[in-house]
Amino acid sequence: MRIKSGWFGIAVICLGMGLAACGGQDAEAPDDTAAVVDEAADDAAADDATTDDAEAAAPEEAMPAEAEPVAPPIASFVATDYAFEGPADLPAGLTEIRLANKGEEIHHLQFALLDEGKTAEDLGAAMGENPEAVPDFVTLLGGPNGAMPGETVNAYVDLVPGDYVLMCTVPSPDGVVHAEKGMMSTLSVAAPEGEGEAAAAAPEADLTVTGSDFAFDAPETIAAGAHTINFVNAGQQDHEIVVVKLDEGATIEDFAAAFGPDAPPGPPPGRTVSGTVGITPGSNQSFDTSFESGSYALICFFPDPASGAPHFALGMTHPFTVE
Repeated sequence: MRIKSGWFGIAVICLGMGLAACGGQDAEAPDDTAAVVDEAADDAAADDATTDDAEAAAPEEAMPAEAEPVAPPIASFVATDYAFEGPADLPAGLTEIRLANKGEEIHHLQFALLDEGKTAEDLGAAMGENPEAVPDFVTLLGGPNGAMPGETVNAYVDLVPGDYVLMCTVPSPDGVVHAEKGMMSTLSVAAPEGEGEAAAAAPEADLTVTGSDFAFDAPETIAAGAHTINFVNAGQQDHEIVVVKLDEGATIEDFAAAFGPDAPPGPPPGRTVSGTVGITPGSNQSFDTSFESGSYALICFFPDPASGAPHFALGMTHPFTVE
């Protein structure tokens, strides 16, 4: 399911009206009316000259200046084991969502928009019946990903009016995902009351990562320091991006295996840094991050509805080096 905009249709209608208004007659006037036409033309020219003089004498009206984009508002949430603390209502629009992890496990914050008339109970029932597929009455709008205990991550989420379910689907060491342990909450987003306010804009991204079914297109080497990354979902399925810093000598497979059903005891051989949770095909989302030197990887943990296999098992990983 997608959220569609009707601006293009409106533009086509307006363009058509403009072309119709410019239409005219091509036939020449009869000879016996030429004098009348000339006289009318002379009168029109005199009127135009008078109008031009009046306009020249009148003071110029100040043109309204276009509003400069402003930084998006910030909405802060806190993750614990196993709950979210944060606002229950937010205005629509681009918003910087910050997630501070005060728990003992890794957490993320998935924004799931429900179709009108659907509830969190409907979502829970659908997930229970088929945990490998996103219900068709849900649109995934991303959110901050990969918050380690004691750390804060962010994502720039374009909130649209409606009812949301917020959840964490990271599995605990016992294999049970956090949402099943109660890490779900609801959010209501309403259209802003004010009009004419400057549009919010995320910081300009200096890196772009494109996800497809099933791969990441990203640089192999990235400079250390702060970056804003724009993740683009060019695939046909929902995808996420998890940025991971690997322990020395560890591989992507080693890290991913730590979250599987046969995970070895102990912490994973690496740490999550940032990312965005699931977004729908054709959409994109930005997030801020900071890299120190080392070996890293991009991973998508979303399941493939057809096979049930996680996307990383189908090739959706990407190693890179930070220098």
